[in-house]
Amino acid sequence: MKNIDILFILMPPSSKNIPSPSFSILKSYLEHHGFQSELLYGNFLYERDNVFFKEENTTETEALLPFLGLLDNLNPEKEEYINYYFRCFWPELFLADRSIFEEIKQDIFNKYLVFIKETIAYINNNNILNIGFTSKFHQWAPAALLSYHIKKVLPNVNIISGGWTNSEAAYNFMKLNSQFDFAIWGEGEIPLVELMKSIKRNDFKFEQIPRIIYRNGNNDILMKSGNGDLRTYVDFNSDYCIPNFDDYFKVYKDIIKQKEILLPIERGRGCNWNKCSFCYLSQGYKFRCKSTTLLIEEIKQLIKKYDTYNFFFTDNDVIGSDMVEFNYFLDQLIKLKQEYPLFTIKMAEVISKGVSFETIKKMSLAGFYSVQVGLESISDKLLKDINKKQNIIDNFFFIKSAINNNILIKGANIIIDTPNETDQMIMESINNLHSYRFLLSEEEFSFEIIPLGVANFSKYLKIIKNKNQELDWSISELQQLISERYTTDIDRFSLMDFVLNKAEKPLWNLFGRALRYYKRTKYSYTVKVNSDTLEVLYKEYRDNKLIKELFFDDKLYYLIFFELETCISNKTTLYSLINKKKNVDFNYFETCVQELIDQDLLIMDGDENLTSIIFISKNV
Repeated sequence: MKNIDILFILMPPSSKNIPSPSFSILKSYLEHHGFQSELLYGNFLYERDNVFFKEENTTETEALLPFLGLLDNLNPEKEEYINYYFRCFWPELFLADRSIFEEIKQDIFNKYLVFIKETIAYINNNNILNIGFTSKFHQWAPAALLSYHIKKVLPNVNIISGGWTNSEAAYNFMKLNSQFDFAIWGEGEIPLVELMKSIKRNDFKFEQIPRIIYRNGNNDILMKSGNGDLRTYVDFNSDYCIPNFDDYFKVYKDIIKQKEILLPIERGRGCNWNKCSFCYLSQGYKFRCKSTTLLIEEIKQLIKKYDTYNFFFTDNDVIGSDMVEFNYFLDQLIKLKQEYPLFTIKMAEVISKGVSFETIKKMSLAGFYSVQVGLESISDKLLKDINKKQNIIDNFFFIKSAINNNILIKGANIIIDTPNETDQMIMESINNLHSYRFLLSEEEFSFEIIPLGVANFSKYLKIIKNKNQELDWSISELQQLISERYTTDIDRFSLMDFVLNKAEKPLWNLFGRALRYYKRTKYSYTVKVNSDTLEVLYKEYRDNKLIKELFFDDKLYYLIFFELETCISNKTTLYSLINKKKNVDFNYFETCVQELIDQDLLIMDGDENLTSIIFISKNV
């Protein structure tokens, strides 16, 4: 029998090629405080023999559907919806002979029930008294099903749900699911350790534990503790925050190819900006970063221990608030990559504000393979309305520079249907698409149109309720598939998000149509620069056919292009820089800048910050 103080169970729809970031850190943290844990990868256990999950890119709803179907057996009002999803997700299994639909579906359910029994037997045989689940990515739904069956057989086991964004969501989940004994919101390490200590002492002083929902004895009344102070957040500069992936490699090493495994690491938690109107990812967290020395040592330890070289940062913004420190971190990563040439950062999220071309080049040298910029919009007015830190120039410059340095851009989402969205914002977005004509393609880089999702942890929900527009936000795929009590017995925004139920604005249809045009149309250009006179001949092509030819016979044009190809500059600052190299009248300078804007070769924001759309210096 194993000595396990708490068993963490990772449920679908979590990724199979990524060890659990949160549970792997909790495992190390608990061990440091004297508690032994084990992580059971239920996402493998429940999908290993299922024909539905042979595809590499199983969607979240596909992974959840069998669990939702079993929950539906407990609350049968959604059976019809569940059946249609089965038929449409996997028509090859059902449509050849419709009469066997129920038989096949029940066979799938029976396999899942066998896995549930195996899990319960493992808990019982090892005398495990504490079970932990995460609510992230709607794992709360399969966790609710498994926990229901665990409690029926093992009523004395403590079941804990973590990862909740705020106390309201955690409270409402506990209200609907009496099989759960505790729920933790926000950062979980210290609350979980204190909870484990309290359970071990059997003192029931749960009110002193930060960020926890618990049941008050036999009365079963839900109680909520406080948020806690700074002392209830983990000190990153400690070696016991290095994740332990042992349980993952015991399961997956012979299943997932080594080169496909991605190890999650975090440079920091929270967000240095944390003001975006639509975002909720940093609720319950304090912003801080690990020291570079500790993080480099962490990466080296993980490489040596697991012989795995692909990593991704879990941060909302890997850059953080100190650009000097981030550049130092990149310098150390470059040295690490020289030591381990296979080391690669497969994904990281960044805030593009103030990131120089030199820093982006360093990111490429440091092993960054792809990044997510946090784009949200290509309208300056809309970015200001949703209170983003960066503007259209910041985003465009980063994307152009990253692609030029062989860094892929992923997850470039365009959010639509925000509460204050106007037609002028959409028109601006359509107009600015042309600036991206050399970057957009079907294969490498594109935008994805995403309707705004609103839940109880969204800042926008208050605005929507104040405008009496709450009923306009009622579309949710998960709502169709799960018991109505999850949206009627509690605030329906607590456990899932909703999108606008009105028809998409015609202008967004136009944006989508224009985007499809740029993705399938190849725009390119050539530049020839006379090295003596610095005269510039520019030619632009569409699908390899010449569509524009411009000759700039004044050195000023070259200087404008040269200064702006690897930086963002305010118009006044740019004039000062150029005037040191070529004495020029400001009005003439403005005329030339405007000409280049009108020719779609420069892009300028409302504050007169400029950058170039093309690269020119390599042609001298």
